[in-house]
Amino acid sequence: GINGKLNKFTYNLTYNHTDSKGFSTAYDSTGNNGFIRDGFKQDNFQANIGYQFTEKLAVSAASNYGKYKNDLAAGAFTDDKDYTSSNTSFINSIALVYKLKTGSLHFTNTFINAQRQLKNDTTSAAGNGSYYRGNFKGRSYVAELFGNVALSNKFSLTGGVQRMAQNTDQNNA
Repeated sequence: GINGKLNKFTYNLTYNHTDSKGFSTAYDSTGNNGFIRDGFKQDNFQANIGYQFTEKLAVSAASNYGKYKNDLAAGAFTDDKDYTSSNTSFINSIALVYKLKTGSLHFTNTFINAQRQLKNDTTSAAGNGSYYRGNFKGRSYVAELFGNVALSNKFSLTGGVQRMAQNTDQNNA
């Protein structure tokens, strides 16, 4: 990744790719069924930026995009060569921090959008026999306002409020 600071501006950019050939998630009790490996591929990108307006006031924003695809088995003891899952998530957040003499106030606002698709076209399913595609979508919105104040060197008081809204949708074919 790339990260740094330029005057009052901070930044961090990161990309990660993971690719695994995997192993069969179904158990072949006879050892003769030739179960395939259930692989996994993932890509993830994250960007964070921040700006320090004053000694007491700062703002930051973060964005994360992730996508992965994996192969699935038909069950604990049944292999399936064409049963897959794909997932994407997109998370965006903004935060404000105001420093007090003996504490701080924080405001965060986050939006999460996640999608998942399960697909089994059954061309190689052992005993499954039916096409399946499931689409799942979820959206979450979270806003928080909280603060903390140091009462002494060993004690502090923290309190705040949170609002959360969620929405899901799914359909199967």
